[in-house]
Amino acid sequence: MDLGKWLADRRDRFNELASHSKYVSLFAERTKATPADLALCVMGAIFLIINIGLSVQNMVTAATFGYSAFITYRGIQSSTNTQTNERELLIFWICYSAFTCLESIASVVISYFPTYWMWKGVLLWLMIYPRTRLAGYIYSGWVKPFFDSYAPNIQFGLDRLSSTTETLVKKTD
Repeated sequence: MDLGKWLADRRDRFNELASHSKYVSLFAERTKATPADLALCVMGAIFLIINIGLSVQNMVTAATFGYSAFITYRGIQSSTNTQTNERELLIFWICYSAFTCLESIASVVISYFPTYWMWKGVLLWLMIYPRTRLAGYIYSGWVKPFFDSYAPNIQFGLDRLSSTTETLVKKTD
């Protein structure tokens, strides 16, 4: 059997099966497209979302990290650097670090949301954009209360990790 004939046969069979669905039939009737054409469009859209989603992840990470690092560099090099400017930069980096930690913990859940990276990019751009002061709101609303509550436990864990590491290093010498 020739491939073109086989594909035409599959398309006709799909159209016949899809015609039993009232929603597919209604949509096909209104758009003047066959159900097989609609199915191809849906599959193409899914393919694009998945593939663009993978590249968006890298673009969002590079753009937000690169821009944030550059803004921080400019802030450090500025002769008119003020404590307020430094504080805003530190707050952004604290929020960015907390966000990255949460993201690594929730990566399994995140993978189910194809537009996650787009929304992450929007959130990070709003956090770094000075007029929104979103990083300040996130810091004062969630990050600071968390660290205020758990700072002694975190410090205890870090001290224990440090002493254990020192002991292991001394044993290897």
